[in-house]
Amino acid sequence: MENSEMKGAEQAPKAEPGELEQAALQPIPLNDIGQLVGLLDGWHKNRMAQLNAAMNVPNDIEVEVTDHMTGEVFTLSQDQLVGFRAGISVVKSLFENLPIVVEFEDAGNDKDLPEAEASNDQPN
Repeated sequence: MENSEMKGAEQAPKAEPGELEQAALQPIPLNDIGQLVGLLDGWHKNRMAQLNAAMNVPNDIEVEVTDHMTGEVFTLSQDQLVGFRAGISVVKSLFENLPIVVEFEDAGNDKDLPEAEASNDQPN
């Protein structure tokens, strides 16, 4: 996770404060909506994996959380770790499903669809 670090776990090189935020604001050239959906889906899966990794840190590993406003680093006690995991659980429940659905308009070419798919459009 960007806002917490785990001792004993492999970490990416630390970025200067603000560097990640600046990189995130850079425009990404897109060719079509499918590319946008793919990028968004990849971002979401990455974030959920980070939350799962933080949730499943073994109890014998110290978890350090950095306050990015002050730069102060806190090592969580076992009691605090329980609260930390509860918070992650809430976040996961709120963001587990990506709130976007992509539907493509049918151009009226049901003849190109397998018969089972084409019949799904018929009222029962």
